[in-house]
Amino acid sequence: MSRIKYYIVITVATVVILWIVLRILQYETYLNFIYVILILFVLIIALCEIYFYVNDTYRKYMISRREYLKKKNIKNDGLPSDIIDVTDILLKIKLEYIVISKYSRHDFEIDYVVIGPTGIYFIELKETRGTIDKIFNVLTLDNNYSIDEYIDTLKDKLKNFYVFLKLTEREMKSIKPVLCFTHARVNLLPHELVHDVMVVTIKNIVASITDAPVIFDVTDIQGAYALLCHGSTYDSCRNGAYSQVRHVK
Repeated sequence: MSRIKYYIVITVATVVILWIVLRILQYETYLNFIYVILILFVLIIALCEIYFYVNDTYRKYMISRREYLKKKNIKNDGLPSDIIDVTDILLKIKLEYIVISKYSRHDFEIDYVVIGPTGIYFIELKETRGTIDKIFNVLTLDNNYSIDEYIDTLKDKLKNFYVFLKLTEREMKSIKPVLCFTHARVNLLPHELVHDVMVVTIKNIVASITDAPVIFDVTDIQGAYALLCHGSTYDSCRNGAYSQVRHVK
């Protein structure tokens, strides 16, 4: 249906309803009635134009995003299996990265911590199913439901943890919170942030970490490892032979 048809249908329906209401109220001043109709007509046109603009903008935005993902051959879908060994996936990362699972310190707990040349990544896993999108900087599930609470919860946890560690501003900038969806399709571009949080699928988490700009040297990595792991509890992820903890090479 074209926009003109929308305007005609909505205006006629509004006029009929308003005429009935005025008849019931015995409102006989037809000049005022005409003024009201004209005002309503202008408002309806304005609201319709806003709706069409937002809808067209969103549609073009989503089409361009999906075309980009397809062109770049980015695997942004989740894993179909209910059994996922996330540790094995993360251990495919380069040897200069340290991978820690089930990290816990003070009142802070998180699924994984990865420390390496591109920074420190606090990774929280989510098993939500469906399609994850970013619509006007709001994280949504299946284009209907906002799931920004995932981001807010993670950021609140980290904020309290930063205070506990007494981190400097430089150290805080090197920390990158990550929401990793194990079963959902994530329609976000590589390294795209939602409220300063990286949102990825498990299939591209390693590439998202290693392709980021290098900000740490070996000394920085060792210092970050010492800072985070002193007094903490965790399950050390090991190398492929599971014989020793993976340390900085």
